[in-house]
Amino acid sequence: MAARSCALVLGTFFVLAFPVASSASLTPKLVVSSVETARSQTLTISASKPLADDAVGRVQFYVPTGFGLNSPTGGVSVGTASARAVLHDVDAASEQPLKGSVIAIGPTDASVAYEGSNCDPNQHLAAWMVQLSGAKGVSLSFPVFVDGPSSFGPYVLVACFRPADLATGTANRSAFGAVVDSFTLSLTPFSRPTAPGDYRWRSLWTPFTAGTGALDPTRNVEAQSVVTIPSGQLVIFGKKSTARVNGKTVVRVLITGRVLVGGEPVGPVLVTIRHGSSATSLVSLGAVHAATDGGYTKTVTVLTKSEYFQASTLLPAKDLGATGCQASFPGVACVDATLGAGRAISGTMHVKK
Repeated sequence: MAARSCALVLGTFFVLAFPVASSASLTPKLVVSSVETARSQTLTISASKPLADDAVGRVQFYVPTGFGLNSPTGGVSVGTASARAVLHDVDAASEQPLKGSVIAIGPTDASVAYEGSNCDPNQHLAAWMVQLSGAKGVSLSFPVFVDGPSSFGPYVLVACFRPADLATGTANRSAFGAVVDSFTLSLTPFSRPTAPGDYRWRSLWTPFTAGTGALDPTRNVEAQSVVTIPSGQLVIFGKKSTARVNGKTVVRVLITGRVLVGGEPVGPVLVTIRHGSSATSLVSLGAVHAATDGGYTKTVTVLTKSEYFQASTLLPAKDLGATGCQASFPGVACVDATLGAGRAISGTMHVKK
């Protein structure tokens, strides 16, 4: 498949709304984090449900307007993945950890024909295969289709799972009788919005009808996560001074700054200071703790005639609960919302001896 950009969309993704059944037993959680470093951008989607909840056959992630996507051709890595699943053929009483990769495949690849017919029959812009492995030779895979657009943005990511509660040997039963309870996708093809603001990711979870392998949209539930792109996240200042050390004059810089989100201080958090001889080749100089008011300080010695400094910090995720939800689909309960994690990066500060 040729690389796709944010402007390329094929077909329309339709959302069907159904009344909520009182017997629904799904309480999922979604955390979407946008972590930006000086050289790369990683979007992490973490989706989970309690072990005791009903098995899920489909999770749809609605990408909000502002996020871009350039999916690679088949066979190219899209990112990494981890999951926890109950493998009923191995141990029906506990979850097993799994790790692996996300690889681009053709949207009509024969290996996902079942999921394309029974889980997501929409036209696809792209398709990815999540390939996981665990202890004792256990391997598990599931597809994520890229569809779009929706009324919320240009893309919908659709994760499809196979049923586990069919008789052993039944066609299209999940490998090892696996029920995936949580998975995390760390994806590299996304670009995050440039405009400051709150970007709400929506997810729609559809359980199986027990013993049939069929999806039950009448018991859909929603979970959300808000990615905040604030302005003025992290500021950095410096005050230069000189000192005599072992008979030599050295230049020192007192670095100060504050961590701010939406103009409000954030702390305590760990702030990493990076430095280098150019603004594009910085390495870690160590970390300091920002206080509850977001303030941080660090004294460093300037070793070269010209040196650049930059500060960064990881803003932690926060659970907003059901009250933080804004229900998106008529008749579908929104059970939880989170504020996703993100990395705040200051501008570069140039110091000359």
